[in-house]
Amino acid sequence: MIAVAAVVVVAAVVAAAVTTVVKDTVEKIEDAVEDAAEEEPEPKPSPKPRGTGDDDDDDSSCGWVQHGAQDAANGNRATSVSACLDKDYLATHKGSSTDVKTVAPPGYQWAQRVAGHLGVDPSKNINACHLLGNQLSGSGTDLNNLANCARGANDWQNGSDQGSNNMKNYENQVAEAVNAGGQEVMYSVTAHYTGNRTVPNGFTLTAYGTNPDGTPGIRIDEFIPNTLKGNNLGMYNHHTTGAPIPTGSMP
Repeated sequence: MIAVAAVVVVAAVVAAAVTTVVKDTVEKIEDAVEDAAEEEPEPKPSPKPRGTGDDDDDDSSCGWVQHGAQDAANGNRATSVSACLDKDYLATHKGSSTDVKTVAPPGYQWAQRVAGHLGVDPSKNINACHLLGNQLSGSGTDLNNLANCARGANDWQNGSDQGSNNMKNYENQVAEAVNAGGQEVMYSVTAHYTGNRTVPNGFTLTAYGTNPDGTPGIRIDEFIPNTLKGNNLGMYNHHTTGAPIPTGSMP
């Protein structure tokens, strides 16, 4: 009887200990869930991070454009642009079309020759792409803002596999969000190059907007490959030497 009683006591002690452990574990899990629920979501880029453009005295102002420095070591190829765009800025800063007979990015003539080799009309298939689009105040004659691209990367084109994944599609969406929606939009485009080539292999385009009431607006984060008839213009090598082309000041 004594042995049985002892067993009962031990079982009761064990049961109490298990209950305590389980209770503590449940409480820790509940606390973790509550803490996770209280955590703020990862913030998106704000449309008002700095005042770099027309109003350097106001660090909270929107309405500015800043280009990355040209890559002097590689034919002065264009690199990037960042901007905070609002309705007032677009109303007072008009963009311009390209004029490739006067100003063309490095490697433009080379890209035209490639288009001809691929059996398509160079004048219709090779563009000098705005990094910051014309409708978003971008210049068509500033080499900081121009990079070679296939037409399908720049705009809708029949027969292009890129379809709506083109710069003009996203630029139009941003222009609509700013002009019709009253949004302030943090906008950026980065040209990507492989090695020392002066023609990009593609472009990363991002846009993060804020509505007038402070709620999130437009959201775009896309990579646009620079392809023509299945060939990436930024990945070519010389057919005899195997060296990357075009490079440096090659027109």
